[in-house]
Amino acid sequence: DFEKVSAVMEHILTINPDDKEIMTELSSVYVSLKEYDKFLDMEKKISKTGQIDINDLLEAGEFYISGKNYDKGEEAFNLILSEKKNNLKALRGLSRCYEGKGDYKKLLDNNLIILKQSASDMNIQISTGKAYYNLKDYESAAEYFTKVLKRKPDKSVRDEISSMSFDSFIKTGEECLKKKEYKDGEKYFSSAENIFPDRKEAGEGLAKSYLGQIEVYMKNKDYTKAEDLCQKVLDRFSSGDFADKANGYLTKIDEARPKEQPVYNPPSYPPDNPPPDNPPPDIMDGGGTNNPDIM
Repeated sequence: DFEKVSAVMEHILTINPDDKEIMTELSSVYVSLKEYDKFLDMEKKISKTGQIDINDLLEAGEFYISGKNYDKGEEAFNLILSEKKNNLKALRGLSRCYEGKGDYKKLLDNNLIILKQSASDMNIQISTGKAYYNLKDYESAAEYFTKVLKRKPDKSVRDEISSMSFDSFIKTGEECLKKKEYKDGEKYFSSAENIFPDRKEAGEGLAKSYLGQIEVYMKNKDYTKAEDLCQKVLDRFSSGDFADKANGYLTKIDEARPKEQPVYNPPSYPPDNPPPDNPPPDIMDGGGTNNPDIM
């Protein structure tokens, strides 16, 4: 009867509060009774002078996570880490607490510690991508989501990560456009299009990137590259604002290019019929028999 045992041990501790053996035994009894709050308090006392029970603390941490009591779960896992700072199970549990609480800065810092020990941990890679995403570091988020997608996760995971990865590429591309980093913008919008080819955000982002680059090439009088990018825009948009801008640039390119001058080609004569030594006067110069003054 664990309840009676716990009552007896609790009484003993009122007489001798520093009895390490009783504290350790009582801690185990609390776990058997699923009284994790009392267990956690007892383990905190034990940690000051004795050996904590890591396995029972892990069990308590999981119990708290299942009940969404993330603060208590954090206490349990941190107590383990105070003694075993590289315990991966405790670190992973702590990350789940941070994620549950929405503390993405702590989640990210903790995940990076885990990845130093276990770089291929897919769940932590996913969690790290989400942390970066919620911290609005979309470029880093996309990097981690790409790593996960390359590993071909289950469909449910793949669908969620694909959506967040697409959004991360789009947002990063938009930031590039704001900074007028059009070539980088093209790269990110292209990556987004590779995930969802039919989503218009990627195509429109690419068109904006092309038009930004065209403007630069026009200023540098690199009309060939500008013309190639105009064609890329028109391949995507045959009408509308993007097409109008591309066609407008093509008109400017045509006007800016130097016009070819006619080339004078002198008459040629075969080897067996060379030109005369004294060719007849050019009629246009007023010479020859067609000159009305001479006739």
